[in-house]
Amino acid sequence: MDNLEPLPYANVLVQGTSRGVTSDADGHFVLVDISAEPCTLIVSYIGYRTAKIGFDNSLSQGPLEIRLRMEALNFQAVDVIADEYQIIKSSGDEVSKITLSPRQLALLPNMGEVDIFRSLQLLPGITSTGDGSSGINVRGGGSNQNMILLDGMNIYHVDHFFGMFSAFNADAIKDVQVYKGGFPAKYGGRLSSVIDMTGKNGDLTKRQFGLGANLMSTQLLYETPIILGGSWLLSFRRSYSDYMSSPFFEKMYEFVTGDDEVPTNNRRRVNPNNENDEAFQQQIFPKFYFYDLHNKVTFTPGNSDVISVSMYGGRDFLNESRETEGVRRRPGGGGFGGGGAQQTVTRIDDNNTDWGNLGMSVRWNHRWTDRFSTQALYSASTFNSDYGRHLYSIGGGGRTFKIDESNGAKDKSFRLDNVLHADANHIIEFGLETTNLGTHYDVAVYDSIEILDLESNTMLLSLYLEDRWKVFPSLTIGMGVRATSQTGLDSLFIMDLATDSVFISPRFSFNWNIGDHFSVKGAWGNYFQFINNIVLEDVLQGNSNFWLVSDDNIPPGSAEHQILGFKYETRNYLFEIEGYRKFMDGMIEYTRRFQELADYGNYFFFGDAYAEGLEFLAQKKTGTFNGWIGYTFGNVKYDFGALAPEPYPASHDKTHEAKIVGIYKFGAWNFASTLIYATGTPYTTPESRYYLPLLDGDEFNYIHVSDKNAHRLPDYQRFDISLFRQLETPDFKWDVGFSVFNLLNNKNVNYREYDLDVVPVLVSDMMLLPMTITLFFKVSLK
Repeated sequence: MDNLEPLPYANVLVQGTSRGVTSDADGHFVLVDISAEPCTLIVSYIGYRTAKIGFDNSLSQGPLEIRLRMEALNFQAVDVIADEYQIIKSSGDEVSKITLSPRQLALLPNMGEVDIFRSLQLLPGITSTGDGSSGINVRGGGSNQNMILLDGMNIYHVDHFFGMFSAFNADAIKDVQVYKGGFPAKYGGRLSSVIDMTGKNGDLTKRQFGLGANLMSTQLLYETPIILGGSWLLSFRRSYSDYMSSPFFEKMYEFVTGDDEVPTNNRRRVNPNNENDEAFQQQIFPKFYFYDLHNKVTFTPGNSDVISVSMYGGRDFLNESRETEGVRRRPGGGGFGGGGAQQTVTRIDDNNTDWGNLGMSVRWNHRWTDRFSTQALYSASTFNSDYGRHLYSIGGGGRTFKIDESNGAKDKSFRLDNVLHADANHIIEFGLETTNLGTHYDVAVYDSIEILDLESNTMLLSLYLEDRWKVFPSLTIGMGVRATSQTGLDSLFIMDLATDSVFISPRFSFNWNIGDHFSVKGAWGNYFQFINNIVLEDVLQGNSNFWLVSDDNIPPGSAEHQILGFKYETRNYLFEIEGYRKFMDGMIEYTRRFQELADYGNYFFFGDAYAEGLEFLAQKKTGTFNGWIGYTFGNVKYDFGALAPEPYPASHDKTHEAKIVGIYKFGAWNFASTLIYATGTPYTTPESRYYLPLLDGDEFNYIHVSDKNAHRLPDYQRFDISLFRQLETPDFKWDVGFSVFNLLNNKNVNYREYDLDVVPVLVSDMMLLPMTITLFFKVSLK
């Protein structure tokens, strides 16, 4: 490529044969026992022009270096090469695997930021958790069941501003590998999927500097060569909403918080809840911003070694504090007329939330021989979220309330991965991984009353072995096993040997090529998860989540995957069908239906889940017009006997979901559109509230609800468009464009809120985003 940066997971095929391999994370590949006759290698990588390289194995040539040329985003129609892949590429022989090109994602409609996870939502089998979220559900699994890796480090939270923007700057990401199920034995610790992102190393030839801005944030990207044949990349992004407001920010704020009072900070009206309050004036001080930083240094001290250090940090801050000044009349007194004396009351609502990720990884890759290599990786990652709200009055008394909620997860991991190309028909991978996991979740009111105070730690030791065996030129089988030992920890480093458990995860997959274009794939495997993002059910204002490690009280989750698929692929087109079944145990839900003085620790509920579905993908891979159509038919059922007598649809269940993506290139312009239709998601309706007096004079608050998830929101529809152009001058490269989100302004419902204190019950539809226009530009040195 132009900047000499290695390309991970590129495909290398010997033309006219079934012999082929995939490069590793550093772009190295090995072809074993190929013929001594001259041959042609076909090398392809998504977003780059396919190369055909003549090679004569009979000559002693040493290591072969292959350079691919990046496909320009502004190429003319006459420049189109039929071998190019645009945006997504289905894996050749691995089951349920998709590769994404972050660079090509700039062509798709977005919210002003190229968003990797919103782009994943356009694939069949991957559904969105809502317009206001970059979170994803994969084949019926929960959003917490996805393993998100960035340069080997676990990332627990993938978005900014409650889901409006991705937590990752796509300009700093080089490659995205997505396993929707049936993933190999080297991955463990999650039930549904793996999203493995490789960060850019940085330019090895010259300095690069780029700036970008949109209606919400600014960003910069810096790359430069350094000593020891290395490179340094620095990416920084920050919103400016705390310094300068805009109509776009106001619309985002209103959607996320449900508050439409951002544009006007002062309101005056009669208080309908208290006849003694004549009027009040409200001052709102919303303040929000986010930032993320990705820093990566890579060294290549020799032909056999690559060393990299990667660091990532991202954080959000939201302040929704407000003051309400009112005039209150004291009943009686006040002379003739009995109007009462007036008193000024100031009501303070101090409301703050912040959350974020922090992680780092150190990786060393060494090639001992042409056939054997080892990668050592150390990573550490933390996530924490803090919420605090304090309501009190100055003058005139009034109710006082205070709540503080804190949740955190941390892990430290070391893994050793080995790859042995035993012969032309066997690629053997084996290794080990140790992980220390810890979480805490604390909820307290009035400083001293603890509703919950949960803290847990565990240590995991995993060994894995997998062999990819080419039984025949047309048949490849993958057989593997992963064994994990879980040990309880009194602290993060003190073992409790009495709680040892061992979990065995066999894996199996196959790919059978029938002719030149048709293939059959399948996979089966068992998976375990030792950290849980537990659903906190709130039937009044929508569900939320928090992290807890599995321990004696909270069992690990487990899943069994069954996958069978068929693929027909030609040079220009792809048609793929995959059916799946997923059996999940150890699902957890936490509910606060029972309020006031209830013991919240007793309201963890455990159950099972079952998901099945059929996915269809039709893709036009090349040409001035390309894109894909995806459709998923599926259902997800939960079985929590204590919450419902019969299995019920999961809150993220969508029976039908169809997606159409089209990209048309004309000259230097790129026009793209996306159309999404989905069945509405289920929800539970609160019907009434009861206050039951207790013997000690207190009250027990009970909310009566409908059958679990017995209702569905209206169907979801959205149509987006974007226009993108890349301009070049002698010194600079410009990317400019705009997107229109929800062009037809469909009224999609996010969730429903209920006010049980009025009769009849007041129901409010909380809507998803209306039509939203965003602009963006980016400039970089050539």
